[in-house]
Amino acid sequence: MSKNQIHVDCSKIVDWETFHDEFQEKMGFFDGYGRNMNAWIDCMGDMYTNGEYESLSKFSLNDGDIFTLILDQSEGFIENHLDIFSGLCECISFVNNQDENISLNLELR
Repeated sequence: MSKNQIHVDCSKIVDWETFHDEFQEKMGFFDGYGRNMNAWIDCMGDMYTNGEYESLSKFSLNDGDIFTLILDQSEGFIENHLDIFSGLCECISFVNNQDENISLNLELR
């Protein structure tokens, strides 16, 4: 089991457009990324390839690997953009519930 993580600079997120900008850059989502939460869910769940195919992101994980999204500058982000933060939390939960081998974590800083 390996641990992987990215840091997301929440000070750069002011709306859904910039949310998708930040995640596409940090996660290395493929060029055809749909820039909506359904596409985000697809890309995040697709990281768990077990080496069988190329991921939709720059990460290729094995079952049981832990992936942590570290939200830097999270206090102001949550305070000013609760709708985006709530949507992110819901989607993380959805991805984790898709498969027992997926482990997406969230860390606030």
